Amino acid sequence: MSTETTEVSQAKEQPAGVSWSRINLAAIRLDLAVAAILILQRMLFSLNTDVIVLTEILVLSFLFSWRFAVGEVSSRFVMHGALLGVMAVVFRLVFVWVLMPGLSPTTLRFILPSAMTILGCIAGGRFAARL
Repeated sequence: MSTETTEVSQAKEQPAGVSWSRINLAAIRLDLAVAAILILQRMLFSLNTDVIVLTEILVLSFLFSWRFAVGEVSSRFVMHGALLGVMAVVFRLVFVWVLMPGLSPTTLRFILPSAMTILGCIAGGRFAARL
């Protein structure tokens, strides 16, 4: 009887593991939100400036990571934010290769938004950890 309670108490003390399905779902939602906003921005306002795009990606990444970390994660917020950003970049790379085969992901037009996504997600996780 004492071994069962010891095992249960040890299981409760261990930190929660990484929920890959939640991270993948949040990364796909982040990429779809960024794509939808950028497409609408170009269609409605004909804005093509990269500074606005980088700022939007940074802010959206921050907000998605902060909401994800506060709502679905109980510990290690910065790590979950970083994983969310990296998975969003991986999914964006797959989207680019599948949907736009002629576009090279090694240009600055791909590298800078990817860096902003990762930085925004890490910042969102850090902000959630401080709350």
